[in-house]
Order: sequence, then structure tokens, then C-alpha cells
Amino acid sequence: FLLLAFSFLLLTLLLTLIPVKNSNLEIIAFDVGNADCFLIKTPENEHVMIDTGRFGYDGGKSQAEIIVLKYLKDKGIRNLDTIIVTHFDNDHCGGAVELMNSLKVKNIYVNDLEHASAASKKIYDTARKNNVNLILAKNNQVVYDKNGLKILNYLPSKFKDDNENSIITSLVYKNFKMLFTGDAGINSIDSISGYLPENLTVLKVPHHGAKGGLDENILNKLNPKYSLISVGENKFGHPNLYTLYLLKNTEILRTDVNNSIKIVVNKKGYRVLNFDISKKKYIKF
Repeated sequence: FLLLAFSFLLLTLLLTLIPVKNSNLEIIAFDVGNADCFLIKTPENEHVMIDTGRFGYDGGKSQAEIIVLKYLKDKGIRNLDTIIVTHFDNDHCGGAVELMNSLKVKNIYVNDLEHASAASKKIYDTARKNNVNLILAKNNQVVYDKNGLKILNYLPSKFKDDNENSIITSLVYKNFKMLFTGDAGINSIDSISGYLPENLTVLKVPHHGAKGGLDENILNKLNPKYSLISVGENKFGHPNLYTLYLLKNTEILRTDVNNSIKIVVNKKGYRVLNFDISKKKYIKF
């Protein structure tokens, strides 16, 4: 009897330590201040990350090391199928090197293979050192296509401004549609507008809500229900008041107000959650 009881307790303990996988699509907007970092968990339990937060200051830790890697470790995530670096600004590419050095990463998409910045060169070198497939983003490029989930990259016409050259990424699953825009502006979004999905569920607002990312024509075409602004304390006036005015007919989600935001999509529909700091969990928005 004692042997059976001990065996049962041991089996119960082991089962509680095994992470339970689910078939939901889950999207997390990390609260990384005035920067971008999004994690997509597919129904197949693969992981795609769009942007990686900013570098650490004066040799300090990056947001990827402080926030993102801690979350991934807590969830038992050791592999990333794909990282998409929308462009090489510090607040978008700053954690890519740490992620490639700490995890098994299969692919990394970039908007330029010959960018001259120190950050881009370090990303190129780290990808090659760790045998990560370094892929140039293209327009209407399939990143992921399994069991009804489709993730596509779009690359705008070439502009002088790095922000305008941001990779734009769409995600479509069942009736849920989301668009990630990096720091793209009106001109770059207009240049690929014919490819973009309409009647979005969620629009990731370009450039932390800065002026010049959206206009009425773009919003009328995309017609988002929610607008998500990844933003924090900054000296640039993000989000701009005019941008907020343009978004008045959407439900606005802000990481500086709502903390990290999680969207769960399954056969029942979708739920929008925000991280409750006091309860240390995501709750219904």
C-alpha cells in the first residue's frame, strides 16, 4: 500500500512539472517601454518573435535579457522558430543578439543584408556564428503557413528613412487578423496597401503612436477594431495626440497604461487580456 501511494504521489508530482501545451494562438505584447517586442505562440506551439526591445544603457542588460528571456525561461521555451527584426533601430533590434546567443533560433528576417550600423553587423555576425538562417525580407513573403495560421512579410518600396523601410507583417488565423507595422509611415504603408488585409481585429500602431504613421485613408482601409500602441516614457511625445484622435473609433490598448497585453485566439473566438501586476497574471481586459 505504501509503495502504491508513493508511486502515485511521484507520478502526480512529475505531471505537475510537465508544461501543458495548448492549441491556442497567443500573441504577447511585452511591456518594454518605448520599444517593440511581440511573441507569437502558434497553435502548433512554435514561436515567432517580432522585434526584440532595446539595448541596455551604458553596458547594462537589454530588455530581452531582463524581461523576455525571463518569461521564456519561466514558460520552458528554449526555441524560437523565427525572429523578425523590422529594422535596425535600437528599440527594435536591441535584444536580437542575446536571444540568438541564449536560445535555439532557426530563422531571422531582416530588411537589409548590407546595413552599415554597428547593431546590424553584430546581428549578422551572431546569426552566422549560431547557424541561424539570415533571410532578407521580401514583399508578400510567407513566414509561416500551417493549419490555417498564415504569417506574411511585406517590404515597402525603398525609402531613405530607415523607419519607412520597416518590415510590415500580417497574421491571419480563422476570423482574427493582426498587422504589425514596426516604425513604418504613411508612405511605406501606402506603397503596399494592395496586399494588406482589411477589417483588422488588431492594428499594431506604427512608431509608438508617432505622428505620420497613419492617416484616415489607411485606417478606413484597415478598419481595425483594436489599436495597440507599444509605448513608454519618452521625450518624443509618443503617442501623438493627433494619432490618438485618428484612432478614436477603435479600442486603444497601450503598454504604458495596460502593461503587457496578451491576445488568445481559439475556436471560441478571441480574448484580450492585460497583465495585472498585483495578481501577477493576465486578466480579462
